[in-house]
This record gives sequence, structure tokens and C-alpha cells, in this order.
Amino acid sequence: INVSSVWGSVGASTEVAYSTTKGGINAFTKALAKELAPSGIPVNAVACGMIDTSMNSFLDPEELAAVIDEIPAGRAGTPQEAAALIRQVAEAPDYMTGQIITLDGGFTVHKTLLYARSPAAPLPDSFPIHETSYRILYTFWHVLSQSVPSHS
Repeated sequence: INVSSVWGSVGASTEVAYSTTKGGINAFTKALAKELAPSGIPVNAVACGMIDTSMNSFLDPEELAAVIDEIPAGRAGTPQEAAALIRQVAEAPDYMTGQIITLDGGFTVHKTLLYARSPAAPLPDSFPIHETSYRILYTFWHVLSQSVPSHS
């Protein structure tokens, strides 16, 4: 089990080297999982968001509050939560392999959230993606939702 970071999946400005190394861990995890799967050896990674450790001690109270404000859970994760997830991954079935499991209080979901609304409605000022991207994704979602048969 490798320990990665959300920055390995989404990148972070001013954290290029860190994001690159964590992205490398993610690629390594997936490639090694393919190589070892025939031997029944699972390879996965846990990608943590902000965890309350000394790594974040450089943040002043205002900076910390700004980061926490971006996390839908409204707090940093704890080392105990990270350890519990790593243990769960270690105890998971061998068929689970090549996965990057994210522990981030909803941070990465929040950053890519699409709102179910009419494409003609204006975007809120704080909408996380460009309006053209939203309209393309909304159209794609709409077409897919119309092509899925009903189970009633």
C-alpha cells in the first residue's frame, strides 16, 4: 500500500515537485498492480487530503482557515483516520488492486462538483469549472441520462 496525496491526482500550484512525485506514486501503483495481479498480490494507494500533522505547521491561522474552508467536511483529517483507512485497504479482498483511494473530506469532489440544473441558468460566481466546460458536461450527462433504460 502506497501513501499518496490528492495533489498527485489534481495537482497544486506552488507544489509542482510534490504533486509530480505523488502523481508518480499513483502511476507506479497502477502499473505495479497490473504486473503483480497474476500473482495475487494487490497494490493500492491511499491519497490523503489535508491531515492534521506537523507537515502543515507552516500555515498561519488565516491560511489554515482558508484551506479548511475548501474542505466540505469542514476540518482536516486525523492521522488515526488515515491509519484506519490504510488498515482497511490492507484487509480488502485481493481482487481490489490498482486503486487510488482518496481520503480528503470531500475536497476533490467539491472541486469537480456539477450541479443538476438547467444549462440556460447562470453559473454562480463561485462555480468551480469554466462555463463552457460545464455546458459540455451537462449536455453529456443529459444525453446519457436519456439513453439509460428505466428499471421500473
